[in-house]
Amino acid sequence: MGDPKPGLMCEIDRLASALADLDDRDSNDGSFDEDLQALHSQMGRFEALLGDQTPIIDSETYTTVQRIIGQVQQIRKEPNTTEASPRLIETHSIIQLDETLDTDESGELGVTRSLDGSVDQNSEFGSSGETIPNLAGYEMVDQLGHGGMGVVWRAIQLSTGRNVALKVMKEDRFSSPAHRYRFQREIELASMLEHPNIARVYEAGVSDGVRYFAMELVDGMTLDRFVRKQKLPSDDILRLAVEVVRAVQVAHQRGVIHRDLKPSNIMVSSQGTPYVLDFGLAKSLREESQGLHATQDGAIAGTPAFMSPEQARGDHAKVDSRSDVYALGVILYRLLTGGKSPHQTMGSTFDMLRRIIEEDIQRPRIANPKIDTDVEAILVKALAKDPDERYGSAGELADDIDRYLAGEPVEARVASTAYYVQKWVRKHRAALAVAASISATIVGLLAFGLVRERGLRREAEVSRATAIVLQGEAEASAQDAIVAKKNAEAVADFLVKTLQSPDPNGDGRNVTVAERLDDALQNLATAFADDPLTHANMASAIGSAYFGLGLYTEAKQSHKIAYDLRLKTLGEFSQGTALSLNALAIAIEATEQTDEGLRLTENAYERFEMVFGPKASNTLVALGNLAIAYRTRGQLQRAIANQEELVRRWTELTGIDSIETQKAELTLAESLRLSKRTSDAVQIAEEIVELRRATHGTDHQLTRDSESFLAGAYFSNGQPLKSRDLILEFLPSFRERFGEAHSTYLGYRLLLAKCLSSLKKYEEAREVAQETYDIAMAVHDGSRVQLLEYPRVLASIMRGQGEKQEAFDLLERSYERAVEIAGVSHYYTLAINLDLIHLSRALQRFDDAILYAQLYLEGWSAANGDANANTLYARNVLVAQLLLSGQYEEAAIHGEQLVKQEREFRDRYDVNVAAAQSMYANALMNTGGYDEAESLLIECNQWRSQNDPDGYAYAYSRCLLGIVLSKQKRFEEAEPMLLAGVKDLQEAQVDRNLNINRRLRKSLAGLVAHYEDRGMLEEAEKWKAKLAEANGLAIEWGEANISSD
Repeated sequence: MGDPKPGLMCEIDRLASALADLDDRDSNDGSFDEDLQALHSQMGRFEALLGDQTPIIDSETYTTVQRIIGQVQQIRKEPNTTEASPRLIETHSIIQLDETLDTDESGELGVTRSLDGSVDQNSEFGSSGETIPNLAGYEMVDQLGHGGMGVVWRAIQLSTGRNVALKVMKEDRFSSPAHRYRFQREIELASMLEHPNIARVYEAGVSDGVRYFAMELVDGMTLDRFVRKQKLPSDDILRLAVEVVRAVQVAHQRGVIHRDLKPSNIMVSSQGTPYVLDFGLAKSLREESQGLHATQDGAIAGTPAFMSPEQARGDHAKVDSRSDVYALGVILYRLLTGGKSPHQTMGSTFDMLRRIIEEDIQRPRIANPKIDTDVEAILVKALAKDPDERYGSAGELADDIDRYLAGEPVEARVASTAYYVQKWVRKHRAALAVAASISATIVGLLAFGLVRERGLRREAEVSRATAIVLQGEAEASAQDAIVAKKNAEAVADFLVKTLQSPDPNGDGRNVTVAERLDDALQNLATAFADDPLTHANMASAIGSAYFGLGLYTEAKQSHKIAYDLRLKTLGEFSQGTALSLNALAIAIEATEQTDEGLRLTENAYERFEMVFGPKASNTLVALGNLAIAYRTRGQLQRAIANQEELVRRWTELTGIDSIETQKAELTLAESLRLSKRTSDAVQIAEEIVELRRATHGTDHQLTRDSESFLAGAYFSNGQPLKSRDLILEFLPSFRERFGEAHSTYLGYRLLLAKCLSSLKKYEEAREVAQETYDIAMAVHDGSRVQLLEYPRVLASIMRGQGEKQEAFDLLERSYERAVEIAGVSHYYTLAINLDLIHLSRALQRFDDAILYAQLYLEGWSAANGDANANTLYARNVLVAQLLLSGQYEEAAIHGEQLVKQEREFRDRYDVNVAAAQSMYANALMNTGGYDEAESLLIECNQWRSQNDPDGYAYAYSRCLLGIVLSKQKRFEEAEPMLLAGVKDLQEAQVDRNLNINRRLRKSLAGLVAHYEDRGMLEEAEKWKAKLAEANGLAIEWGEANISSD
């Protein structure tokens, strides 16, 4: 049906005429006038709703009004007024129970009622004239309440003997398919939700055509009445609220948005346990994804006083879990302010909805000055007009309440304190001498250091996780020392003076944000000479601002100042000192992976366990930082172990589908990706992306962040096309969110270039990579260690375009810069090192290849020691290059070490041990060590025949054994091995695979020598021709040298 409003207006006019006619009739029944007046009151509410131009009434309401018209017309035909009165009551009931329209003085819809199994011990229900149903298996006791769709009875379930709440659908002439659909939906959705604070559904069915469902009976009272009766203090209210919020989070995790949260839909039992009830208006994300909608676009669903702005607008598509967060914020606001509403509720319903959409909430501390400033910050964040500025989930709201109750810094304090500083600065806007954009940026970044850096690329994930820790940092060390507003004004005054100061260079150029930060940092010691804590807080704030701009060296300096001040003032084991230690460790880790950085990261985690406790969210964030520190050093198994523990702890603390658990799973997926478990990484990332799309929508930043992880996992899993398509989806939002010079945006442009290169779209890849590289180098002067990845990608594309020498030159310059700014053992230095080995080999520069292979081994050995998978791989690379260069004696020395170390490092014989033995045997074979080579190859082939019988490695090691036997004149044993191995290598040879080609050429050369030694020259000539073909392919594929390992 289209817009029903014009038809409704006509029907309302008819209703008004009918009521006016009845108004003129005489009546000896006192209740008649009362009922008639009630209908007039309802008539006024219909007119108020329809008086505005906004079409907020849906088609179901249209049907309801038509029913009312029919009732009024029947009343007009009654022979006397005493018989008409019951019909007026029935008509009044229809209007009053239409849950999309009726409001009481507080803005709640409907009559005083208790649906979904709750028994309100303080409400009085009048008779509704309902016939007691006769349902098989149940004994009715009394009526508990009634609503638009059904009546709730206290009943005894005869099969179990337990008391239950039995909701029975009204089956009368006013029932509609929509009512039946909603009733069935309520059963299905409520049945999905199992939680101690959600009433359980025991049974549902149809008896003699009557639909019903039985659920847990809650003996108690509504949440607001419980709070009033018990006279709960604010902390107890918050503890009670956390249980409710956690229950709502479980519903969200199951894809159910309540949409009608309010105190009357939350009952508290006599034992003090809260229960969330009435999912009759709930929205199913699963149905939404299938194109099914329980509410038409433009329709209003819910209770006006508790609606979010998007609900009040009837913006159905934007109603998600954050809409419930808003309603929870309203509930909490009212509980903590003695029943006051964050918005004015007087006037018509339309007026109320307009205020929710357009007006700011009343500050909680104005409504109740006793509310703590941190609690006010929580309420302000939950009640933000923009859903993106609210808590991302009910779980995040619960976590922040828990932080407050535990005395920890709250996440919401970022928005709140910054808000007051910005308000103060706006009063003094005339004093600001710099450009508005710069001043806004400085104020936003400096307000108590409450900067939240989100979505840095994976090597800086630490900052993303640590944002939670840094929020509220200013209050952590001096919560009781300075009144919040006074402190904000002092900081704002400092900012104004900093912004007013003339350009110190005096050359008339534009002043950058970074330069203003430099000025602020220099002036801190003077401005706060008598207040070391505020000095520390500001230094920490500026450090966070530097970090957000990607200026990690400056961030490290600022956080070092903050740490030293807090250590001296507060001592080693204060929360503020621990926070500064953690921030300092993160800044150091962002610039270079040194022993100092790892030591500080480990110390920060230990300190957090002591001052916050092992289960605190801050401690878990620190554990995640430590895992990333291990990962960046190539200690992947330690990283994975820590991250698996992190996932377990977050799951235990916040639930399996919480945002925190999802973040932990994504960082685990990244480590799995780096450890070559790419399919596992893809599976984790895909599940989280799917969940976030369903819960938050496709455009939410949490969804986009998880998509960025998935794009990286796709690429590593050999799916560049999927990776490219996904990057193109989220990259525009990253540019808008971070700016085109930010490392996050640049990092994913770089990944896009890698995808294009893998898809052989070299020109397009070169353009993207070159532009990205130029921007990064211009903005950061090439001083950031993360920028070392950029020339690697560009060089790889150059190589794909055939520009090998140009790629080599670029990498050599990059390697020198990497050693200078990061050292020989840094991850990025070693990555460039490995690229240079491959390029040297491709350019036939074998001396360079050996040199870089030796540096590669030395770097990994210095970073991790010899007993490490990366170090073993580096020695493997060196042995392979020595074999390729024909330096067999040197290869034998390193090969022997490699076999020994692999055997000691691995807990069993595996592919790595087999590869080491094969290479060592190759070196021995060329230096006369036939017996030992034979022994090694027999063991190697035995394992490969069982574990990788079809692999080309097994074919090659059989050829090597054949060559060893042939050199010992054991021709009869050697020949079948050589022939079988060569045949398998020929079949394995694919286009441009030089690895297989080298092994094939080595084996063919061995087979030629075998026949020559036996005097079988014709056979030798035949295989020489095959060798010439293989050599020709090698030359065609870019390798002129026919030496092989």
